[in-house]
Amino acid sequence: MQKLVSASIIAVIAASMMLAVSLTPMTVEAKKPVEKCNNVKIRVNVTGVEAGQKVTASATLGNKTVTKTQTVDENETSITVPLNFKKLNPCPKVGDEFSGDVNGTTFNGEIKSLKKPNKVNVSLS
Repeated sequence: MQKLVSASIIAVIAASMMLAVSLTPMTVEAKKPVEKCNNVKIRVNVTGVEAGQKVTASATLGNKTVTKTQTVDENETSITVPLNFKKLNPCPKVGDEFSGDVNGTTFNGEIKSLKKPNKVNVSLS
């Protein structure tokens, strides 16, 4: 009787191991998280403006457009407008292009960094 129980236990263990091995390739892979990029920055340096003038800068990167309006300070002839792109999906890559305009003057640029601000110069004069 003891031999029969031992043989039964061995048979159950062997069957369990074979079942585990046969199921291993069928495991479902975990989904990769959606890749989102935060804070890709474009710094628009605008010259040829007058004190008190409102400057509206917008830029499009991928499928997202960011717009910001600022007023030029007294005694200034230039202004910097920071444009921050958050939660971009898909993530841009270095070398991707962006475009935009400042008060109707268009500009184009290329992403040179995903960490540091990407600078573009626009003259309104």
